Amino acid sequence: MKCKNCSGETEVHLIDCRAGFNTPERAARYCYECRPEAMNPGQRTFVADLLDSYPIAERLKDLGRVKVQ
Repeated sequence: MKCKNCSGETEVHLIDCRAGFNTPERAARYCYECRPEAMNPGQRTFVADLLDSYPIAERLKDLGRVKVQ
């Protein structure tokens, strides 16, 4: 998928946890290229946007709501 900030290829989008809900800062999505500080395992600012990176079909399957055939 493409980063919504720089248009580079990425496996995951990151969100800024410090930003309040329903703010433009919270709506922004980044990749590790845009926010290299997110690579530091001790940082708590940027986290993976699971809603964007985790398809709904996979979530339903993991929750046991959809039977896998």
